[in-house]
Amino acid sequence: MTVTQLVKQADKLSGRDRQRLLRALASAPQAPNGEKVRQEKALQSFIALAGIAHSRFPDVSSDKYKHLGYVKGRG
Repeated sequence: MTVTQLVKQADKLSGRDRQRLLRALASAPQAPNGEKVRQEKALQSFIALAGIAHSRFPDVSSDKYKHLGYVKGRG
């Protein structure tokens, strides 16, 4: 059923039933927008990768410039 068909059906309701319909729609959970869904999927992908990435350097944080240079092909 399309939105247009739903609106036509709602027009046929009594005033009391319309109010009930409006209350039910107002309390219904909202579907997340597309941007939020994409953000949540990206976050879940990063979380799934947590702990499985490895480096050839034992302590990246103490010698980060050497590590970054190596990554860029300078090392």
